[in-house]
Amino acid sequence: MLTEKQLRERKTGIGGSDVAAIFGMSKYKTPIDVYLDKTSDTVSFVEPTKQMKWGIEVEPVICNIFAKEYDKEVIQPTDTYRHPENSWMIANLDGWIESEKAVIEIKTASRGSEWGDEGSDNIPTEYLLQCAHYCAVMDASIVYIYVSIGGAFPKLYVYERDTSLEAKIIEKEQYFWETHILKNKPPKIQTNGDISKIYTGRDSKPLVSTEIEFDLEIIDALKKIEKDIKNLEHRKEQMKNLLCMTLKDHTVLVDEDYNELVTWKPVTTNRFDTKHFRKEHPDLYKQYLKKSQSRYFRVK
Repeated sequence: MLTEKQLRERKTGIGGSDVAAIFGMSKYKTPIDVYLDKTSDTVSFVEPTKQMKWGIEVEPVICNIFAKEYDKEVIQPTDTYRHPENSWMIANLDGWIESEKAVIEIKTASRGSEWGDEGSDNIPTEYLLQCAHYCAVMDASIVYIYVSIGGAFPKLYVYERDTSLEAKIIEKEQYFWETHILKNKPPKIQTNGDISKIYTGRDSKPLVSTEIEFDLEIIDALKKIEKDIKNLEHRKEQMKNLLCMTLKDHTVLVDEDYNELVTWKPVTTNRFDTKHFRKEHPDLYKQYLKKSQSRYFRVK
């Protein structure tokens, strides 16, 4: 887990975990997320998921396993490193081998579908970009990626320095830093979530549509699409009901070759009774109540 000092230092440059987002290739964040993080004065401590907590706890353990397994003298640095020429390129490393000028990157993954043959550099694109970034910052020749997939004994993947890829990354990062961060100009919006993050809706004054250039046909088209979706959802529900009435007490519908077509099986779920808990333990409820703000879009 990064300290507050490290989190503040990360605001002064682009780190390895930011690269894929800047390229629009991250599953976890968009260019807008990176922009807002770097231009904000506040340090946000994101509540880690169970998978993240697991990764944080086992990272030093896996790093030690790597050192013993391959007889390497590994340093686990706590400093934030910076590119000697491009000061906006920074790195927080899991491990470093001084004798080899090698970076150690520790990963945990729930599934191995994106990982290729052990010993290769066939790794998820996000991590490939991260490795190239670290090589540039550290002038490293190699990155050892040691990953535990599904809690199994770690596998070793190896990324060898690719200066042509580095050049593309440096060009992209420099443009992002100088154009968006230094000039405080948001990058292109990619998702509806990005729009909500940029435009918070704190100004409650109504905007008169006739004051701006706006095609009202967009609203009409949106209304029609929403109506079509509602009709299709209704039709979908009718078909599901018909199939359920066909199944009755049976749980599986098959074709003549006994291939499953439809299943309707009992599922047991455990849900937290918030309403009852609030009534029985109002003080505790208030203590753990977490407020969040969002914007609800509605066409009138």
